[in-house]
Amino acid sequence: AEELKHEGARACMDAAAGLGYQETPSINSQRMSGQAWVDFNIKDQRRQSSATAFLRPAMEGDNVTVLTDAPVTSLDMEGTRCVGVTYLHNGQPVSVRAASEVVLSAGAIDSPRLLMHSGIGIASDLQALGITPVVDLPVGVGLQDHILGAGVNYEAKGPVPVSHYNHSEVYMWERSESSLRSPDMIALYVSVPFASSGHSLDYEHGYCILSGVATPQSRGYVKLASSNINDAPIVEANYLAEEQDWRSYRAATELCRALGASDAYSEFRKRESLPQQEGDLTEAEWREFLSASVNTYFHPTSTCQIGQVVDPDLRVKGIEGLRIADASVMPHITTSNTNAPSMMIGWRCGTMLTEA
Repeated sequence: AEELKHEGARACMDAAAGLGYQETPSINSQRMSGQAWVDFNIKDQRRQSSATAFLRPAMEGDNVTVLTDAPVTSLDMEGTRCVGVTYLHNGQPVSVRAASEVVLSAGAIDSPRLLMHSGIGIASDLQALGITPVVDLPVGVGLQDHILGAGVNYEAKGPVPVSHYNHSEVYMWERSESSLRSPDMIALYVSVPFASSGHSLDYEHGYCILSGVATPQSRGYVKLASSNINDAPIVEANYLAEEQDWRSYRAATELCRALGASDAYSEFRKRESLPQQEGDLTEAEWREFLSASVNTYFHPTSTCQIGQVVDPDLRVKGIEGLRIADASVMPHITTSNTNAPSMMIGWRCGTMLTEA
């Protein structure tokens, strides 16, 4: 409802308009660029998760069993065919055999981890850990994540009202250079103070305008630390390895500062607390501030890419009976957040299975 929109979010929309940016009716419309009120997954006036939308209705039938606290420990292989999975339940290993296919949907960190523990990955890396390779594929290579810059913060003159919808009601995607194919900058108003572990905040009442890199060029990897399934994998996001990411990140953060300095925030803003300096920063100061502000957006993708690890039908190359359906199959990260695209991948995989 219009009257429930947060005052700080309204100020962000007004600030962007005052800087000459054009509002877009929806981030999911034909024009992504511009400031917009965030779209929500809502049905019958309630927020709706993917589990509510897809899983719970399926559970009403007699052909779906859902187990929680049941971590998979291996994909069970017979030669180059995946015949099932082994998982722990109530602390005991349980193996289940697939009548047709196994679909791995553990995300861009755990899907490659399970593949590698099952012998599917870079053969030389697996052999070095004492794992017998089943098929040699570039599993874990190409990790991408949106950078979240946390970032530009403000102390408020008084208590900031609680949002009726979400701490972040307004997002903005824009291009730092007009020649870019798609927006590379993200700015988002958040109605609570939030900073990365590289910074500290010493006040109670505040808000922030966080920056982000929508189209990162840098890539990292996921590797196994050992052959022990209980050991966490090595995750190297490799943020800001490419200079273009630095340029996009700085431009996005400068946009956030410009929004926050706008007269639209004058009735709320006591002071800019981060960066802790008046006026512009030197190049060295920018690098230091941006490095300290880097945070994950929790959007990992691209570690089991289509064309490299899976084919266009999401089948793992060289393996029978195994598909992957999650953000790991993306050849490169989406400009948008990854929630809706991941659901689309799952939906498409379900269609493929019914048509097989």
